[in-house]
Amino acid sequence: MLYHQELSAHVEQVSDNRTHFILNKGLGDGIEVGDFARFFSHGKFAFKAVAILSNSFESEWVIFYLLLIFFLG
Repeated sequence: MLYHQELSAHVEQVSDNRTHFILNKGLGDGIEVGDFARFFSHGKFAFKAVAILSNSFESEWVIFYLLLIFFLG
């Protein structure tokens, strides 16, 4: 099932190689493992990612399409 949900979130942590990151949104916010999302910075598309882990309050994501390389820096 496809659906659209807009969330405001904060990046809690970024991996050293900047391919994985942790958001302050998790299962309680409807984030499930395997969810795909588009991320925006300052109103512009930045990258796509997929959730690989999710608990009640946080989720870990891996970037698979990066447009604005400076977004996580």
